[in-house]
Amino acid sequence: MMTALVQDNSAKFMADRSNLMETGTNPQYVEMQQQGTTGLLPLYEQMAGQVQAAAYSSGFFIAGSLTLVGVVLALFLRSGKPAGGGEKPMAH
Repeated sequence: MMTALVQDNSAKFMADRSNLMETGTNPQYVEMQQQGTTGLLPLYEQMAGQVQAAAYSSGFFIAGSLTLVGVVLALFLRSGKPAGGGEKPMAH
């Protein structure tokens, strides 16, 4: 389940960031594009690293939130010795 969540977030983040990078608006992008695929590779690697970090961050946030909810619910469990009244169990 967490893998699917991280992959979905990764795809969304990559689509968002790639839409923000228009080639005609930044002269550095135009220069990289003129160099061909090898010119855009460092930019792609940097963006992929940022996207992966953001996707893992959201996954860890959800896992941590679920853990916190579990801890809070565990605090409401009964504690103490069980009430007496039964026979002692026999040792085998």
